[in-house]
Amino acid sequence: MKELYEQMSAIQAEFDQIEAAKSEADVEKKVIIKDPGAPITNRQLYAVHLLTKLETRDLQISKDEASPLIDQANQGVSLTLSAKQKKGRKKN
Repeated sequence: MKELYEQMSAIQAEFDQIEAAKSEADVEKKVIIKDPGAPITNRQLYAVHLLTKLETRDLQISKDEASPLIDQANQGVSLTLSAKQKKGRKKN
């Protein structure tokens, strides 16, 4: 009986280590956006296009609006863009 208890304790300790490692891996990375009000970058624009397969050439949103869209698309959330966001984009 004592051996069974020791085996169960070892299994529980291993399980706790695995759970702790998972929780450390799930910690969100904080993204710092320089100049968040600036228009979407070409790289972000291309990422939105690749992830959504939507026409993004005339997309007019800021960097801080694009970042969550990219995160959601990476997580498999279906995206739709409003008519306001599809207005002509300023050339840099």
